[in-house]
Amino acid sequence: MTEKLEDVQLGGLGWGQLAAGQRIGEISGVFPRIDVKEAVEKIKELEIKATAAQAAILARLRLRLRLMRERSERWQDPDRRLRQGWICAWA
Repeated sequence: MTEKLEDVQLGGLGWGQLAAGQRIGEISGVFPRIDVKEAVEKIKELEIKATAAQAAILARLRLRLRLMRERSERWQDPDRRLRQGWICAWA
């Protein structure tokens, strides 16, 4: 082809436009092969990171639930509130 790739219009392309014997350059795969060992190592690293992140989220959630439970139990015990002077027994 004598024209630049940027100048080629999709509508103007057709079968058999290349001259016989024309060089088209180096051919390479569109989707290169994946090295299995590298891919498995990368997946394991990502899995470890994801597991650590999930564990951190669960730890924070458990802490919040424990604090909510403690606060709830504190206010549900009327005797405790009496002992602490929050409610006057004679009122």
